[in-house]
This record gives sequence, C-alpha cells and structure tokens, in this order.
Amino acid sequence: MLTTVRQLAEVLRVCRASRSLAEAGRVLFNHSRTQKACANDSHRLKQYLQKLGLEFQ
Repeated sequence: MLTTVRQLAEVLRVCRASRSLAEAGRVLFNHSRTQKACANDSHRLKQYLQKLGLEFQ
C-alpha cells in the first residue's frame, strides 16, 4: 500500500505541474510509451485517475 500512496503522490505532483492531461501523461509514461505500439498517454492517465475517483482539471 505504501507504494500505491507514493505512486499516487507522484501522479498528483505531475498533474499539478502539467498544463494538460496529455503533458502529464507524457511525463508519467515516458519510459513505458517507447515499448507500446500506440502510445495514448492521456487515455492511460485518465483511466488511472478514474479508478481512484479523480479527474484532471
């Protein structure tokens, strides 16, 4: 659970510092996006936030 709390804290920090969902997604998924055929970082971040009852504003 501690890892989840740390992960969420980092996600929130990046979201607060970003001007858009796309920018936050690029920062958060920078490494893993190189391994995907189609990188849709905004959608991945939106799904993650929705699981926690949050949204990017």
